[in-house]
Amino acid sequence: MHKSFKYLIPAFMAFTLAACGGSSSSKSESADYSGKTSPASFDSLNEDQKQAVGKDSATVIYEAANFSDADGMIGDFPSAAEVQSGSALQDKAKSILTEAFAKAKQAKAQDSTLSQLPVAATEIHNEKCSDGGTTSITMDFNENTNSSVITLTDKNCKEVDFDDSYYLTNGTVVITSVYSETAGKVRIEFKNFTDEEFYDGKKETSTINGFYQVSGLSFIDDDDELYLDGIAYKAEWNLYGTINGKPVSTKGSMNCDVNGCTLGTTVQTEDGKVYKVEDFRVTTKTNGEPNTIEGKIYHPDHGYYNFTASIEEMCYDDEKSPFIGEATFTDGTYEIKYTSSSCFATPIIDY
Repeated sequence: MHKSFKYLIPAFMAFTLAACGGSSSSKSESADYSGKTSPASFDSLNEDQKQAVGKDSATVIYEAANFSDADGMIGDFPSAAEVQSGSALQDKAKSILTEAFAKAKQAKAQDSTLSQLPVAATEIHNEKCSDGGTTSITMDFNENTNSSVITLTDKNCKEVDFDDSYYLTNGTVVITSVYSETAGKVRIEFKNFTDEEFYDGKKETSTINGFYQVSGLSFIDDDDELYLDGIAYKAEWNLYGTINGKPVSTKGSMNCDVNGCTLGTTVQTEDGKVYKVEDFRVTTKTNGEPNTIEGKIYHPDHGYYNFTASIEEMCYDDEKSPFIGEATFTDGTYEIKYTSSSCFATPIIDY
């Protein structure tokens, strides 16, 4: 169970928007907004529609917030620290990246020649997985262009864990780094990466495609750690795939400076609808979790409206509330309010 941070992350991936699921169709594609772009009028909505706007908007906040913390995704690149909480899509992408980095790190440790490579060199490392299949890691380093490319390709790679749990993966992840004191860049691409996980007697399958990129970094060595708090950079992403046959996707960008970040993204919810978020700003607590959030939501059926939210705690993605706290959605005249005092309780929607 993941403690879904629906508040976060632009930069590296977001794979499984916790509330994203989609229709029963298994088709996956980039999330582009094509809904209404006029101002919303809440007063014209019936009771059911107002309830739906309150609940769905809270989910959108949760998901978009998962893209607002790039440091949570790539802050420890390339060592790939323990996966932090996030939405399903985010957690899935991060877990794949973590595994890719861990395998690359292991390959370096096992082959001492990697520390003695010439200016431009390619190293290929192949190994068998614990219960069948193979993993191939190709590492290209080029001091002339100040860049490196790590490519991980799994072919029916099955790793067995305790209690008959296992992971079966196929596909490719490409991590490209450009080193610079002012214009460093990290780009992660997922190429039809499929993952089947079995644990606690349950099986989950997923497919991920697309990219996540962060640019404008001070990043001059492949052993550097990236700390993104309080610096200027830009994050861009376009991620899409399926979770248990249901489509998930997100597409957007984020600009950050010393005062914070402003996010714009699309979010696909479990009913298959695509929402757009603009001017999304998050303040965080000392532990890195969201504190206050504000911005503008474009609802595909009703148009746009502004919101403010105060977050006490982010909930797990299988609980009844996306977060504990309050949120107010306003069309300029009429307000819809979300309140939740427990992750285990259905949120209250007032208007």
